[in-house]
Amino acid sequence: MNKGEYGQTIRANLGEDISSATEYKIILEPQSGDKLEKTATLGTSNVTEGDETYLANEYVEYVIESGVLDYSGLWRVKGEATISGTNKKIGNYKRFTVLP
Repeated sequence: MNKGEYGQTIRANLGEDISSATEYKIILEPQSGDKLEKTATLGTSNVTEGDETYLANEYVEYVIESGVLDYSGLWRVKGEATISGTNKKIGNYKRFTVLP
């Protein structure tokens, strides 16, 4: 991805069925700058990106809005799903690079 780019979908794998969740989030964090929490949606079909396969109902996705990728450099992303008030599933961070 490039700095300032938008309209691309970014995904975060949670590795288990999260279809019963009531809220989905994606957390984007640049190496320098503030962490962003965005409302995400449940991925409902299998998707392969490069060497990674995202299984239906096990990942969240977010379409990047204008102004979000405002730093070039190393970023990381992870997903969260709130199942109930006492049950939240949080994925591991995955790194990606935003080009200048």
